[in-house]
Amino acid sequence: MNYDLFLETVDSKYKEAFVLTRDLILNSHPAITIVTKYGYPFFVLKKNLFYVGVQNSQPFIGVCYAYKMPNILSLLDMTGRTRIGHFSLKDLNQTRYEELVAIVDATIAHDLNTNK
Repeated sequence: MNYDLFLETVDSKYKEAFVLTRDLILNSHPAITIVTKYGYPFFVLKKNLFYVGVQNSQPFIGVCYAYKMPNILSLLDMTGRTRIGHFSLKDLNQTRYEELVAIVDATIAHDLNTNK
């Protein structure tokens, strides 16, 4: 499923947040690509960085390897997970968007500084 097909499947009230998220991530590093894994769009650099989806009617971005980045853990929901943190894209106001930017920047920096 490519990202445009994914957008067709989500509630229209969340499309803007998913488009903003995609644009933010892709504009953060020229080598980031979108691939489909496990039925979700994944953003990949050296390793999996993020995936997006809707769970329990809530839009989110999943941060892969979140457990290795203590500087952003407080921004993520780790409930029921030990490695991947979720960040809600619901009600993405200016403050939440700035938190998303911090998460994206930290995750890309982490990925670039790890060995594959």
